[in-house]
Amino acid sequence: MSGQFVLASQLTPLCNRKAIRVRLVRTYVVYENRENKGISSLECVFHGVEGVFVHCTIPKDQVQKWTKFKEGCVYGIKNFLCITNYLKFKTSNHHYMLKFKHDIMVKEYKKVSFPNKIFRLKSKSSLVRKEDIDEKMLIDVIGRVTEIYSPVERVVAGQRARLIDFVLEDINQDQIQCTLWGDHVNSLLPIYSSTVTEEPVIVLLQFCRAKIFDNVDVHISTSFNATKIWINQKMPDFEEFKKSLRTPLRKLDSSSRLPGFRPNRNTLSDDIVVTSLSEIYNRKELCEYWVAVRIMDVDSSDGWYYMSCKGTNCGKKLTPREGMMYCSKCDCSWHEGAVKYKVVVRVTDSTCEAPMLIWDKECYDLVSVSASSLREKYAENAKGWIPPELQSICGMPILFRISMKKDQVDSLSSAFGVLGFCRQADIVSKHCGIIDCDLDATEQTHEDSFGLDDFGDFEMVGFNERVLLEMLQAHLRGL
Repeated sequence: MSGQFVLASQLTPLCNRKAIRVRLVRTYVVYENRENKGISSLECVFHGVEGVFVHCTIPKDQVQKWTKFKEGCVYGIKNFLCITNYLKFKTSNHHYMLKFKHDIMVKEYKKVSFPNKIFRLKSKSSLVRKEDIDEKMLIDVIGRVTEIYSPVERVVAGQRARLIDFVLEDINQDQIQCTLWGDHVNSLLPIYSSTVTEEPVIVLLQFCRAKIFDNVDVHISTSFNATKIWINQKMPDFEEFKKSLRTPLRKLDSSSRLPGFRPNRNTLSDDIVVTSLSEIYNRKELCEYWVAVRIMDVDSSDGWYYMSCKGTNCGKKLTPREGMMYCSKCDCSWHEGAVKYKVVVRVTDSTCEAPMLIWDKECYDLVSVSASSLREKYAENAKGWIPPELQSICGMPILFRISMKKDQVDSLSSAFGVLGFCRQADIVSKHCGIIDCDLDATEQTHEDSFGLDDFGDFEMVGFNERVLLEMLQAHLRGL
């Protein structure tokens, strides 16, 4: 590989006069918007003869020239730009990446001896133990599907998105929860819809994301168009996985196909006991309840995030101390903490309204964006401002699992802690539909009993709907 060719590991900006011989691992289109309209670029991932991965971007003005790139083929590339790897979610840990320019030269090698190392499998045991996890680096994982949940829709940043949850198990029987988003859902629909599969379902997720929640749980999800789903392929990695299993391969039968969300998203039975907010306040019993409510607004008075300790299994809020951030629980200091959600929402059912506190894990499940990403995105906004991604949950019907403690008994202003939630369509429709009917009845009673004049001389410009609803409910309770 001496002379005109440079190794992938040796790439630097000084190599622009050299050529590189590589195998195409992955190619995908990046669009300019969520509606997949307007191509922004064509992205490619190659690996060299050493197995070193390198990313390549092709600007939109040159995409049409290179649409015939075929994954798995070997190419020689010359007259490329070598630039700093600027990607937020990286397909390669190489410091540099390639960029095509107008005089780029590409040659396909059809008969050449070249390594084929298209997968870089990460063991699930290392993921479960949270070893060497970089949330910005895309990885490959393989496993047997043991459970699969029905596809659902969710509103993310004001737009509807599809997802499907499933559980992968490796050769050591370590399990990890996975989510496919968007068009990737279609790849698992035949498996979910089938009453029984002819063989065990082995899935390999290529270029997916690993994320750690609360320093405890690791979750795998797709990363836009970069991710590719491989299912039951006749490839060495699949055959090696099957041979390495310590337990007999089981087929995915009907008992493994479950409705709604995965367990930690609170899949509920149809006979769940739901308690009204007014009854909870009247009982004053310190225990857990399920409530069917509608989120009316996000309370911005205390902000929407906090800086948490980075210690394992510790989520305590850090406090400034001698130029550092101090954790009183771990008795340690950090230069900076982890950004975690702490969102107070105002909710209502057919009886009254109440404040509820949603913590990091549940809030991420609702908006599908991490608190750190939002803080970075809106760093210039004033304190007390609520990001639109969080505002998108306003108006959402939902079932919350909450805990009543002495604080809520002593004060109506104290927020209930949210322990979990359910957005399972049939359950939400059954229990939260009552809220809509009662709100309609409330509005009708209001119209029949008094007019706007009964509010006195209030200035109506910018009058908040939540405030109006609270005044209406207060009026009705006084009738």
